[in-house]
Amino acid sequence: MQLILSGLFLPGLLLPGAAQAAPCAGEAGIALLEQTIRETSSTLSRAGPDPAAAWERLASLLPCVNAPIPARTAAEIHRIAAIASWRAEQPERAAASLRAAGQLPPDFPQNLTALLGDPPPPDWRAFARGDGWVQVDGIFATELEIRRAALIQRFSAEGAVLETRYWQPGDDPASLAPLLEPVPVRRAAGWLVLAATGTQWTEPGAAAAGLELRLGVRSGGAAGLLVQAGVQAGGAPGRETGDRAPLPTWTQGATAGLSLSVQPQGVGLWLGPAWTFQSVRLDRAGDCGEASEVSGALLETGCTTREQGFLWGPGAEAGATGAAGERALWSVRAGGFRAGGGWIWSAGLGGGVRW
Repeated sequence: MQLILSGLFLPGLLLPGAAQAAPCAGEAGIALLEQTIRETSSTLSRAGPDPAAAWERLASLLPCVNAPIPARTAAEIHRIAAIASWRAEQPERAAASLRAAGQLPPDFPQNLTALLGDPPPPDWRAFARGDGWVQVDGIFATELEIRRAALIQRFSAEGAVLETRYWQPGDDPASLAPLLEPVPVRRAAGWLVLAATGTQWTEPGAAAAGLELRLGVRSGGAAGLLVQAGVQAGGAPGRETGDRAPLPTWTQGATAGLSLSVQPQGVGLWLGPAWTFQSVRLDRAGDCGEASEVSGALLETGCTTREQGFLWGPGAEAGATGAAGERALWSVRAGGFRAGGGWIWSAGLGGGVRW
């Protein structure tokens, strides 16, 4: 097939796939299909005739084909579809058809082959199981790569052609739903998260920022139970007392909880009771009186007051997790606990890995 393209863009062109819904005037065999391909190729090689009408004739014939389409014939259809999309100023669709066409003839227009570039990551979908089988581009197939153009034929168990259609990325995905298995929703069964945290204690009246490492294990489908355990460490300036600048406040802690988790579409929401244990150390300056006559400065050993506290108690946590990639996960949470005669408020934001 020799094509001589003038470079003329025709935005009104009927795109590949647009004629799929047209009713068949009658059954068509491979001989008629190949004759129509030759006539379409000849029409597209001339700048004068309307290429939209040429493609419409070929596209409307495809649903009427009553025999298996050979792979070489499918490749010819892909090349014609690529030219149609290119003239409609839709280079992505043109590239999708070119990739499906396989090896291109030496005289194929260079301004189209330049569209290929790097292919997008493949997205394979399994065909629904049932009686019969499916061919893609003239070859038996159990899966469809939906980011590439495809000539799809569905056959009955007896070998009769039930459906022939041309698919391009950008067509309505719902039209493929009867052919494909439903895409399973991937739900995390477990995750490990490293998060930045902030904690506020109403008693003894301190705040700290730090890091938390938390492990979660989940059971169930769309709804299930989530068991979590995490450890935290952080620090912040101590409370201002006396006439010296405060020294740091250090904290360590651990949290565990059992929550009800819901993951309707892969984004998890959880809420449930939890329990926390916190070790809070307050190092702060005190009022040490007169300065030393020798050094002219206060001695640090005599001006530090250390308070060590252990706080634990029950509370509740809520949060959300979601996919940030194939195995990556983001996480956000907040919780409140009653401990030590006051409240501990805590929040965290981070990311990690899931499985």
